[in-house]
Amino acid sequence: TFDDGYLDNLENALPILRRYGFPAAIFLIPSRMGKTYTTSDGETLPLFSAEQYKQANADDVFTCFSHTYSHQELTTLTDQEAEKEIIEGKRALGQL
Repeated sequence: TFDDGYLDNLENALPILRRYGFPAAIFLIPSRMGKTYTTSDGETLPLFSAEQYKQANADDVFTCFSHTYSHQELTTLTDQEAEKEIIEGKRALGQL
């Protein structure tokens, strides 16, 4: 599995996975697509755009899932807020 939809997953991992015939799951942050995300290490990295999501999802290598809508820590949210994050994340990817 790959977490957060970093662009380097598409550029580096996808060709290797294709070459060796390995499938993988990747979890994307719909509200951040085409933008950047700062890791817990403080490194800011580019994320998949909507077009790159379509490219990654076009074959049988990556199966793309939502990593909630905006990558909030669900344990800090109310049940209703957490449910909204999960539902909106799935809906946003489904619209692509």
